[in-house]
Amino acid sequence: MTSAGDGGPGDVHKELVRRIRKAMTDQKMKQAELARKAEISTGALSNLLNMKSVPEVSTLELLAGALNITGKLLQELLRLRERADARTRRLDAYLVAARRAADEHPYAGVVPGAVLPLASVYQPQQLHRLDDAEDHRDGTLVSANDAAWLSTDDVLSDGKTCIVLAGSGGGKSSLLRMHLATSTEHWLQGAGGDTVPVLVPAVALASQLSLAPALAAAVSANLAPFGLTEALPPEFFAAPPYPDVSWLVLIDGLDEIINLAARRRVLSTIASVRGGPQTELYRFAVATRPLPSEDLDVLGEGLLRYEMEPFSPDDLHQVICRWFHALGRSDADQEAVRLSAALGDAHLTDVARTPLMTAMLCQLHVKESGGSLPRTRGEIYHQFVSLLHAHQHAAGISGVEAQTCAALKRWGIDAVFRAEHTLNGLPKLISYLAAELYDGNTEPALDILTAHPDARPPERLSEYNTEVWRDFLAEALRRSGLLTLRGTELVFLHQSFLEYFAACHATRDQETLANTISTRLRLEVVKWPPERGPGIGDAPERGHMAWVPPPFQSSYLGFLIERAYKDPGMNRLLMRWATDALDGCEFIARQVHLRTRLPVGVADAAASTLDTLARDTLFEHHNRIRAVGSLVELGSQRAQDLLYDLGLGTSFNV
Repeated sequence: MTSAGDGGPGDVHKELVRRIRKAMTDQKMKQAELARKAEISTGALSNLLNMKSVPEVSTLELLAGALNITGKLLQELLRLRERADARTRRLDAYLVAARRAADEHPYAGVVPGAVLPLASVYQPQQLHRLDDAEDHRDGTLVSANDAAWLSTDDVLSDGKTCIVLAGSGGGKSSLLRMHLATSTEHWLQGAGGDTVPVLVPAVALASQLSLAPALAAAVSANLAPFGLTEALPPEFFAAPPYPDVSWLVLIDGLDEIINLAARRRVLSTIASVRGGPQTELYRFAVATRPLPSEDLDVLGEGLLRYEMEPFSPDDLHQVICRWFHALGRSDADQEAVRLSAALGDAHLTDVARTPLMTAMLCQLHVKESGGSLPRTRGEIYHQFVSLLHAHQHAAGISGVEAQTCAALKRWGIDAVFRAEHTLNGLPKLISYLAAELYDGNTEPALDILTAHPDARPPERLSEYNTEVWRDFLAEALRRSGLLTLRGTELVFLHQSFLEYFAACHATRDQETLANTISTRLRLEVVKWPPERGPGIGDAPERGHMAWVPPPFQSSYLGFLIERAYKDPGMNRLLMRWATDALDGCEFIARQVHLRTRLPVGVADAAASTLDTLARDTLFEHHNRIRAVGSLVELGSQRAQDLLYDLGLGTSFNV
């Protein structure tokens, strides 16, 4: 008889099933006959023999009796069952905790004073499969009619490794969480598929740990608040969850890893697993904002890539209705009609077609009782942050100030005074923290803040009990509604809020603003092909000065520009981009699409430049295509005229 050896629970489970099957063969007993003789259901026996479940002690004893297994052999089976059951218990505990975690809205705190179930406001979005042509790499036009439109189930349920792209607040986190909720629910009901999902932030995989230990550490920390009472060991993720079933690793926020080396370390880990002996053990779905193509090239050829589409007009109305119902509005459907009309009047309909923007605009509409809406992206964030700040400072014994006094009074009046000083400067401290994180500081948020002069602990606490001060600081940050716990670490509830506050810090005074413009938005010397330049007219010399947009920083730079759009230096720089080169015009078109406030004349200047480039037959073809796409994104009348003049119709897909 083969020994179970010292293998893990998965190997022990295999040995248990092997012995039962051998006994069936020795007894020349079919599966249906064994189920009937043991008086258990054929479904339960099938699950047992296919390693979908570990039998209860009573079930195993019934099977042993039917198979004439007694004495020492029966005791061996019972010991195998006990050891195999350890993995089953862990897997069941993981599924239950992951299902609970997936219920929560991904932006805990996005609704002041309430935690809404994600399903109550979730509206599915279509995904658009991308290929080389749609990246404009071969210079061909792509018609929207040729696009491959898919649902979330189409993309994630087949278990193939893929990249899901969307802009800021575009629904990436919600998509991954809903798949986690749906799939874990199916497994808990005994109807799982080809993969078991596991959701982790990308930063959790940026450490030097190999994949299984990194997953175990991140999942154990993230699911502890949701009922996972025992930390998962690395070997839990080093074996298949079930026979012939893979782990589907849902990686959220790859773009949030600012450090290029750390980001590529995550991508290299995925690439090595895809091309190594564990290729059947893991599948990956990576959600990120668009990244430079050379980053994703690390993953190799044949990788499926999808772009999340914004809400359609009908979907937008439906999700607005969902939000108003979830917020308890008495006339939710009629209020949704009013907000939809107000969005159109404010030219915000396109901006509102992403889940995060919809959430903020619905809450601002409720707060202002249907009053006027903010007109730009920066104003939306400013007003929403003000809404969160007002909630934090709500009067009453539950306010953070009152609780602070009660908690710190025993440490002396200096501790209370320092705490009140820190609370009064909390917005500036949050901006400082955001700037540090955006610039690549990888230390924990509390370590970064406690080093700041306005957040250092009072002398008595720094000598005796720093944890009391750190607990106070953590609670103040969490109560702000802008940061939330992810495992044991405090993180901004959304990357765009980090970018907004980092931009606030970078423009906090005139001297800092001038330095920011000169460092973040500087012109660079670029070498262009001698036969044709980046802009209009004759080719520039090889030392031509042009602006090269930083990769995937449109969101942050948009906040930066809007806060400084009245600055003469910023005005001159924007106009230079609008008239000098294609890259600058593309960037401005993107800012118009994001609804960033720009100085008067900048968008028109960019449209004129793009129109000229698109009509220039000597300009490289793929760059002409880029110019057409950016002109369409600008929403200029020139775009329709150009499409007609070039015979492209109106189906050009940007």
